[in-house]
Amino acid sequence: MKHISRKYFYLIVLGVITLMVAVYSPLNPLTQKAITTDQAVFFTIAKGLLEGKLAYVDFFDHKGVLLYMILAAGLWVSKSLIGNFVIELVVIFSSAFFMYKIARLFADEWMSLFAVFVVFASDITLFTSSNSEEYIFPLLCASVYLFLLQLRDGIRLRQVFFIGACGMLVFFIKYNYCLIWAALGILLFIYMLLKRSGFLQVARMCLSFGGGMLAATLPFAVYLLATDSFGAFMDVYVLYSLHYAEFTGISERLNCIRFLLDTPINVFYYAAILMCVVLVIGIFTKKKSLELGMKQKKIEMLFYFMVLSMAGLAVTSSPGQSWYYYKQATMVIYVVPLAVFMKVACQWLVRVISEKTGKHVKRVTVLVSGAMALLVLFSIRSRLTPEQYKMNADARFASAMTICNLIDEYCGEDDTMISFSNDCTMYFYSDCETASRIFFPSATIVEDALIDELMQDLEENEPKVITYQCDWEAGLTERMKEEAKDFTEKKYSLLYEDEYRSMYLRNN
Repeated sequence: MKHISRKYFYLIVLGVITLMVAVYSPLNPLTQKAITTDQAVFFTIAKGLLEGKLAYVDFFDHKGVLLYMILAAGLWVSKSLIGNFVIELVVIFSSAFFMYKIARLFADEWMSLFAVFVVFASDITLFTSSNSEEYIFPLLCASVYLFLLQLRDGIRLRQVFFIGACGMLVFFIKYNYCLIWAALGILLFIYMLLKRSGFLQVARMCLSFGGGMLAATLPFAVYLLATDSFGAFMDVYVLYSLHYAEFTGISERLNCIRFLLDTPINVFYYAAILMCVVLVIGIFTKKKSLELGMKQKKIEMLFYFMVLSMAGLAVTSSPGQSWYYYKQATMVIYVVPLAVFMKVACQWLVRVISEKTGKHVKRVTVLVSGAMALLVLFSIRSRLTPEQYKMNADARFASAMTICNLIDEYCGEDDTMISFSNDCTMYFYSDCETASRIFFPSATIVEDALIDELMQDLEENEPKVITYQCDWEAGLTERMKEEAKDFTEKKYSLLYEDEYRSMYLRNN
């Protein structure tokens, strides 16, 4: 029994880390936090799927259909988002599990657990508010882990198949992250060439990778064709996204990479990466560990991991990305150097202290590990504050609920509403009982050429109420702002206003 408890102790620790992270989530049922702008859009579309509507046909958004399906599954369980919170717990735990497995390839159990904890705690809100990225992250961690197993144990076709499948699942969540899986496939190909693998072995690896991609694609292709939404999927998701995926120059990419490496404890990570670079020199010097306890095979694995990390950053980062959210997808890069640095630094300090004091090595190891843990915790103390764990209602949440209640009070089933919003409002408003509603969240699709058509549509629908969110003007053209203000002033009177929103009722 003791052996079993010890064997699975790491799962308990990872579960605790998962709960620590999940407390920050706006989906946490113990809090009343307003979901993010993008989450509001995704949940609105997911709700539409449960009502028989189609993504890309009845809604406009350029994320993958798998994301909407995952969120729809949670809403099917519970409209109050509890089902989605459970899914988020599974996602966070899966990410932590595979991050731990990656670290364990290079360090012991305690160092690996501590590395996972530090990576999560260094920017904890990334893992609960990154919208589509948080559902990609466990697939990324699993794929990187399997990639490293190929370097350690040799090519295993089933594992390569799974890596390819993960890449295509990511395509149906957010397409641009597939470049990371392209880097994985290319590096596996190069690795086999360097190992002088036979032509048939290389071909089988490529076929397995492609087979995984095909297997993951087929269910979604069948769904899109069966619902007659494949064309809309191509237009809205693929072609629209490619249209806005502009070329990024070398200097811009270097600036992005530098930004992504600028973590809350960047000095610690830079030291860890520097330590890895020193260890990688062992490949060329043929010294097993530079007297630091790492065998040649692991040094080779570390070398390929660092190459993969840099390649992944270089090919996928761009100013067009949401940098804050994109940092989450790169956090897996830090697990290995952090765990290795902890291991190497601890071993070195233990040896030095033991030689100087003659104390028992095990006791010194515990003391050194504890001191390092306190040092790292001190460096990230600002991220783990009591205020983050308070269960007070979010004022934005309360404001949106007030507006929803007013809409239900003043609008009937045949009334239309218009909302100029750029926050969580959309999802909350979709709970209202009005027959139809018109949203103008953000702006890139609202161009001057469409304004006449939009205003004519408003005149015909005669919206009963108009709501504005505090930064509703963000992204709208000057003419759109003027038309909106003029339309409101002529036909509407202020009904409600707070620091987040205002609501206007049509004059009789």
